Amino acid sequence: MATEVQLVWFKRDLRIHDHAPLTEAARRGVVLPLYVVEPELWRQPDASARQWHFVRASLKDLRKALATLGQPLVVRRGDLCEVLAELQQHYTIAAVHAHQETGNGWTYARDRRVAAYLKATGIPWLEYRQHGVVRGLREVVHATRARRAALREQPRSAERGQWLRSLKGFEERLHWHCHFMQKLESEPRFEHENMQRACDGLREAEFDPARFEAWCRGATGFPLVDACMRQLNARGWLNFRMRAMVVAFASYHLWLDWKRTSPFLARQFTDYEVGIHCCQMQMQSGTTGINTLRIYNPVKQSQEQDPAGTFIRQWLPELAHVPDRWLHEPWHMPTSVQRATGCWIGRDYPAPVVDHQQAARHARERFRAIRRDPAAHREADAIQQAHGSRRPAPSRRRRPKPDDHQGRLF
Repeated sequence: MATEVQLVWFKRDLRIHDHAPLTEAARRGVVLPLYVVEPELWRQPDASARQWHFVRASLKDLRKALATLGQPLVVRRGDLCEVLAELQQHYTIAAVHAHQETGNGWTYARDRRVAAYLKATGIPWLEYRQHGVVRGLREVVHATRARRAALREQPRSAERGQWLRSLKGFEERLHWHCHFMQKLESEPRFEHENMQRACDGLREAEFDPARFEAWCRGATGFPLVDACMRQLNARGWLNFRMRAMVVAFASYHLWLDWKRTSPFLARQFTDYEVGIHCCQMQMQSGTTGINTLRIYNPVKQSQEQDPAGTFIRQWLPELAHVPDRWLHEPWHMPTSVQRATGCWIGRDYPAPVVDHQQAARHARERFRAIRRDPAAHREADAIQQAHGSRRPAPSRRRRPKPDDHQGRLF
């Protein structure tokens, strides 16, 4: 008689602590921990060898940790449904336990296939939330607001005041808890389409492959941008401020469509999280329709964020001997300084691929035309209602300070 097991399907949650599926499965019976290497997943445009190396190292640690509990991790390669069918030849699977996942379009389709397979074979699939994202959310926000409105019609009392304050706090949490991932969970199209349809066609037809290549390699001629891209390519990480800057520079100054730059960055980021990533890409590219345009001046950012040039010189060794006076705008170096430092602009370090001031003006003009359109206004109001924060839309709130970021994740 086949052994009955509680199958725990590990996806991206490669740990044993704080793991509700593993805990519940162990409470119910014998656990079979499973990870499936899915070749098709790793062929997706947002997947990379860097991410796989990190996963592989995590799998080794997980296997050892599970072994101490009595059953090492079982690793299989192939299609998930086919793997489950193979395991059913050796075990009676009482249930499949897994965390809910807000992934990309491929993992969403995969999960639907798995759900259909398990339903057809009569195996329960128990999914557990591991964050504040609510699957199948139908604007809980609206129900909360309706209840608050009803309470305001009631006579004043201590209890009424308590409920109003509690519901207000609850609504604020709904707005901010896993805010970006919830957007993608609610509208999966955001992975590949502009939030604001009025932005469709804005950049797509004007894509410049040479600018894109220069940006990817860290060879745009703007030192801080290039240093950031080279660190990212080497180490797989940048802080939030620099992530925002390199995306904004690509989107506004180089006029590159975020749908082309997004997969490249996704492959570079070891800490890639699709829901946060695609929403922040759109926010920093101006295609949400509800966020202030943040067009960073690459020279000003360089002067303010790396005034001594420590970071720039670390990642751009060709500029190592350039004096501080010229480091942030090396294209202004006199010929005599270029000769003395051994750094010739256009040979050892590239000249700027664009005039950044002119490019910024062009971007503002293009977006100004969109945001003046009444239809775009109406669309932005609908986006704000469905996906915005509790703050009012940009057109109706205070002028932001230069460093006033909306969101702190990327």
